[in-house]
Amino acid sequence: MKYNKLLWIGTWISLLTMLGSFSLCGAEEVNTLSNGAPVSKLSNISFRNDIQPIFDANCVACHMEGAAPGGLILESGTSYQALVGQTSRQSRLQRISPAKPDESYLIQKLKGTHLNKLDSQLIDTLRAWIIQGAPDN
Repeated sequence: MKYNKLLWIGTWISLLTMLGSFSLCGAEEVNTLSNGAPVSKLSNISFRNDIQPIFDANCVACHMEGAAPGGLILESGTSYQALVGQTSRQSRLQRISPAKPDESYLIQKLKGTHLNKLDSQLIDTLRAWIIQGAPDN
């Protein structure tokens, strides 16, 4: 009888630990930056003032009309529509999935196989904007 109680208690503790870890992992992945710091919900990142300048300075030289790899044009005026909610030609993932940076192909590509690596601080800015829902502001 004592063995059954211990087994039952151990099973519940394991289950609660797994559930707690699962919910924390999801929150950490989505709401942290590359250095592990939390993304502030109060920071207001603007597509026009913060995100497009990243593309202009680092991406548009290749991702422009007529020569865009993967058909992804990142020039001002077209980049938002080309990214947000659009399925990548190289993956089943959306290029940018609002509020889900870890499910956004752009973030995976920039952190992995992209030829030109972006500074982690710029990727963090992109992640934070996506976490905020990728607004067109």
